[in-house]
Amino acid sequence: MEEALYKKLSFYFDSDQHCFKISGYVNDVDMKKKKLTPVFHGISTLKASDQGYRELIRFCYACNKSPTPEDDCRKYLLFVLDS
Repeated sequence: MEEALYKKLSFYFDSDQHCFKISGYVNDVDMKKKKLTPVFHGISTLKASDQGYRELIRFCYACNKSPTPEDDCRKYLLFVLDS
C-alpha cells in the first residue's frame, strides 16, 4: 500500500469565494487483512477573515520557491496550532 493512502492533507483555493477548502484524512492499516480503517476524516473552510488566512497565502507563495516545502508546512501548522 502506498503511503498516500494512510494520510493526506489537501488545500484548495476558491478564488470566487476567496477562501481555502482544507481536507484531510488519516487511516490506520490492518496489515493482516490489508484493509484501511478511517481514524480521522475532515474538511474545513478558511475564510479571509479567519486567523491564519494571510499566513497560508504567504506559505503558498513561499512553497513555490522553497527547497524544503515540508519543513515550511510543519512551521505553518505549528503556528496555527499555537495561535
